[in-house]
Amino acid sequence: LGALYQEWNGTSPPPPPSTVEIQQQSTNDNNRHRNGKEKETLIVLADDDCIYSSRWLESLLVGHVKIQPEIPNAAVGMRGWRIRKDLTYGAPPLIVGGQSHPSGIWGSFPWTERYVIQGDRLYDKYRVGALVVGCNGVLVKPSFFTSDIFQAPTDTHFLLNDAWNNGNLANHSIEHWVVPMLGTDTMGTHLGQHATVIDHQIRNKNRGAGNTMMFHYFKDAWEKDLWYSDMDSPPLKGFWPLRHWFSENVILYLHCFRWIRNLVGDFRVP
Repeated sequence: LGALYQEWNGTSPPPPPSTVEIQQQSTNDNNRHRNGKEKETLIVLADDDCIYSSRWLESLLVGHVKIQPEIPNAAVGMRGWRIRKDLTYGAPPLIVGGQSHPSGIWGSFPWTERYVIQGDRLYDKYRVGALVVGCNGVLVKPSFFTSDIFQAPTDTHFLLNDAWNNGNLANHSIEHWVVPMLGTDTMGTHLGQHATVIDHQIRNKNRGAGNTMMFHYFKDAWEKDLWYSDMDSPPLKGFWPLRHWFSENVILYLHCFRWIRNLVGDFRVP
């Protein structure tokens, strides 16, 4: 800092570009990229309160390179889900033995694992309706977006950035794909900072209800042939298919008994 201060000539720096100038430059750049006139820089979205695995970025890049010849307009990530037809955020209610299962929004872990798809459990790519940054990351091209990305009707829309970004991608027919994690690496680890800036800003708002609001806001953009179904079969690797079968056919049945729920609690994804 001292060296920088000594080099300072006392003049004020030029003012930053206005939002309008940024939007115009973004639009011009994206038009050139869409017309194939220039190679395009890739952007990786990531959270700053996570520790990512050693092969996380490599996995995103490899997934992007592999999918490009087949689907050039594809956003890739390490975690995502198919949106429910009723546009409600979260895993749907469980029906066990003809009755609604008494779990919370995320339900028990086997149901959640069928709803929330993670790259470290896949052997092949899997198309979803929305990608989540979280401790997972999303790789996109700038040309996937237009100046609409700056036109959120409220600040809350910006704060719910995952749903806002996914809705804008869907508006421009950009497909969402979860790609496999390379090797045996697992997903990133959250540092446990529960009071993040975004959470502080929406403390008095329910994040789940906010995401549901966003799904409805973009209701005409989502792929109608890609609604979530409990019959979906993601390309799971290793022991994950067996774990799903056991948990759905044994654990869910046992978990319907209140005394067992009181003993072991609810199965939830952290």
